[in-house]
Amino acid sequence: MIIDGKIDGKNDSNSSSLSGALVHADLKKIDQIKKDILAFEGVEIHAVDENGKIVITIEERGGNKIMANTLISIQDIEGVYSASLIYEYSGDDLDE
Repeated sequence: MIIDGKIDGKNDSNSSSLSGALVHADLKKIDQIKKDILAFEGVEIHAVDENGKIVITIEERGGNKIMANTLISIQDIEGVYSASLIYEYSGDDLDE
């Protein structure tokens, strides 16, 4: 629950989050698209299939809220058809 900018009474400025996303891209441009995706802070590629689908994670650390802007920027890469958030987890326990 969010109360006065805090989640469950804790300040979330130092919390971390991990988001999973699915990117659908043009196979003809897949190598450049992968390079462009990896240029973003906190982004890792975990899988690429023969249909141009790319599984990525976006990690935010120390209250650095980059996920939304990163996902929007990935959608703007030439040859990317879509980038969809699939999963998001936030908490102080990501460093454990």
